[in-house]
Amino acid sequence: MVIFIRKEEGTYKGSASLRYCIAGFDTFEFEETDAEKAFLRELLLRNEITNDYFNRELHQQKLIWLMMNYSGGALDVYRDLNDYCSKHNLLNRYADKNLQP
Repeated sequence: MVIFIRKEEGTYKGSASLRYCIAGFDTFEFEETDAEKAFLRELLLRNEITNDYFNRELHQQKLIWLMMNYSGGALDVYRDLNDYCSKHNLLNRYADKNLQP
């Protein structure tokens, strides 16, 4: 969604990484909840360590912990993006672009 929004605004820089999307999310200046901040921070950390094959089990446990403790933060991220898109009339544009074959 962040990439779509940035493309619509004409500010997209061409990256598709999770780090780019989280940094882009932070520029919207949403009033983030503590759960939302923790979710994004932990998600980014989880992304950074996905190639650490030697500690895969530890990382899987961390991911489960993240979802158990900060899933509300994921919903907050969704609400912020949905509200932004709704306010800027982007919801139908996103659906139109993503439903085309």
